[in-house]
Formats: sequence, structure tokens, C-alpha cells
Amino acid sequence: MADTAIETIAKNSVTITYTGAGASWDSKTTFPNGLCVLGITFVAYNAADVLKVRNGSASSPIVYARINSGCDFMFGADWNPYILLTDQSFNTVTSVSITFFLK
Repeated sequence: MADTAIETIAKNSVTITYTGAGASWDSKTTFPNGLCVLGITFVAYNAADVLKVRNGSASSPIVYARINSGCDFMFGADWNPYILLTDQSFNTVTSVSITFFLK
């Protein structure tokens, strides 16, 4: 199986996990009209893990960054999250998860 970003969709959330180090995640693949993001939870492997999320594509600006685990509220921001794996500083990529809470 190729290294991929795994998308787990629930009623009001989408969680991203990884099977290895080779895949970025583009929300527009599953959500072409974008997402109304109420919050983001990042579960890091260690305190030095850094998550960066872009809006729209691999070349778009970084609109969210977090060091270590935590949850941040977005108050219904409309955007197209893009997680470029080369932007990330994950000690063990298969041990992190990112959850977007949706309206």
C-alpha cells in the first residue's frame, strides 16, 4: 500500500491520519465547495511536532500553525484546508492526527 493521508469523515468532523510519509491532503478532493471550519485539533507525537495548514493549494499561504498538541477554535472560517506534508515537522508522521470540526 502506498503512503497516503487517510480521511475519516464523521457527522461534523473530518480527521486526517497517515500511513506513511508520502502524501499531502487536499480537502477539495472530498469537499470541492470548501469547509466551514469551527475548530482544529492536532494530536502530536511529541512536543516538537509542528502542524501547518494552507488555504487552497500547495502554493497558497499558510493560514494556521500549531506547535504540539492542542485545539483552536476558528468561529466558522470558510476555507479549503491543504496539508502539504513537506511543510510539516512531525517526528513520527504515522502517530499524529488532525481533526477539523465542521459547521
